[in-house]
Parts: sequence; C-alpha cells; structure tokens
Amino acid sequence: MKIRRKTVTLAAVLTMCMLLSVFVFAADNSYDSSKDPIAAQSYVDAQVSGLNSSLDTLSSKIAAIEAQLNELADSDDDDNAALKKDVDQLKTELAALKTEFAALKTAFASLQDEIKKLAEEEKTGDTFIAIQLKNGQTIYAKGGAIELILRTGAAKVVSPFNDQYTRQGISDNTNGTEIFNGGSASLNHLLLIPRGDDGRGLTVTSNDGAFLMVRGNYEIK
Repeated sequence: MKIRRKTVTLAAVLTMCMLLSVFVFAADNSYDSSKDPIAAQSYVDAQVSGLNSSLDTLSSKIAAIEAQLNELADSDDDDNAALKKDVDQLKTELAALKTEFAALKTAFASLQDEIKKLAEEEKTGDTFIAIQLKNGQTIYAKGGAIELILRTGAAKVVSPFNDQYTRQGISDNTNGTEIFNGGSASLNHLLLIPRGDDGRGLTVTSNDGAFLMVRGNYEIK
C-alpha cells in the first residue's frame, strides 16, 4: 500500500514537472512575429486569457501535490523512514518548482503590462490607425485633439455646444467648414476634434458599421 502511494505521488510530481515545462516552452516559443507581424487585440486578449487559465490550473495541481506530500510526511507508520526521506526530497524539489512558478507569474504579469502599454501607445501615436465601429458607436477625443477620416459607411457629428453663443462642432479641414451637431461627415475628408473630453464626437449611423482612420488618443462608447 505504501509502495503504491509512493508510486502515485512520484507520478503526480513528474506529471506536474512535464506540464510546467511544456507550458514554459509554449509561452516562449509558440509565437513567431515574423510570420504574423500584426495581431488583432482580440487575438492577444484570447492568448492572455488562455495563459492565465493555464497558470491557474498549474497552481491548483501544485497545491494538490503538496497536500499529498504533506499527508505522506505525517504518516505514523513505523517502517516508512525511507518513504519519508523520499517525501522530503520531493518537497524540496516542489519548493524549487513553486519558486520557478512564482517567477513565471511575475514575468507574465510584466508581459500583460507591456501589452497594455503598447496598446495605449498605439492609440496616442503620431500615425493614423484603422479602426472599425459598429452602428451606433461613437468615437470621442480623449485628453487632446484627434484627427479622423471616415473611409466607409456613414456617420454624424455629436456636440453638446448647440446654443447661439457656444455653437461648436467638428472641423472639416478638407473643405474648410465646420460640421455641427447632427451634421453628416463626408467620406475621405480630414476631420478634426480640437479638444478632448468635451463631448464632441462622431457617431456611426450605417447599418454595416464604418471604418475610420484615427490619429490621436480616443475612446469609443
């Protein structure tokens, strides 16, 4: 019986080691940016979620194996000295694995922070980026001015400045006009929202959504 318990425990520890090794190898080697230099945010989010799930699973396995080792170490059998020696060795190796696992979680957390940082830098960069909005979604300037080009679909301006003294809208820099609240944006015109966080934006009205080019920091609601 004791031999069987020892065999099961050893097998469990070896399984954990194999799983941890495979996980680390996959995290380090599965993505080749040269083959896919541009990744959608949804893809990145899905991969991050999957890695988080793997970390949680490994953490649970480590805890279960540690509980088994503690149970064997606390056994009161008189003739299990050799088994306890093996258990102590396994607990030492498990402690080392837990240290490596903690370092892996720390590195993964840093990777998540870097992904978020890169996403924010993309939004606030000096180049135009393409985004897709659904019908009814509105894009606003965040923290400062933004430039917009409506490439497909239809959109109208939203602005809270509508009385005769404060009437303001979005600038159409292509033809030198201003589009006020409810006005339609023209395709392929360079539009400017001059200030951020003041309620001015562009709402998509086409059923199939719209594609826009955006330069500057923005938010979508």
